[in-house]
Amino acid sequence: MPSSLEDLLARLGGDAELLREVAGIFVEDVPKQIARLRHAVAAANAVEIAAAAHGLKGSISNFETAEAFDLAASMEVAARLNHLDDMSADFQRLEERLDGLIALLKTC
Repeated sequence: MPSSLEDLLARLGGDAELLREVAGIFVEDVPKQIARLRHAVAAANAVEIAAAAHGLKGSISNFETAEAFDLAASMEVAARLNHLDDMSADFQRLEERLDGLIALLKTC
């Protein structure tokens, strides 16, 4: 995860308005995506897990969050292979990373 808003701003070429816009969309949309993934994991629905994790990867890719992106990618691949054993633990780690990113973005 980026360590500061300055890191995020640098990633977006110093465009503060773009950062506010992208951050606002992320803060509004990602909790819905997390809820979708949470429900899919609880239901052990591999198709829905893969779709939800794929959507999150796209949202995460706007930010320098390699660990969260990698977790979402791993969940997507595991779900496509119907390997659901560690899904709850992976989801918890992903949710923690995204909660941290959301908290940082809310300060924009």
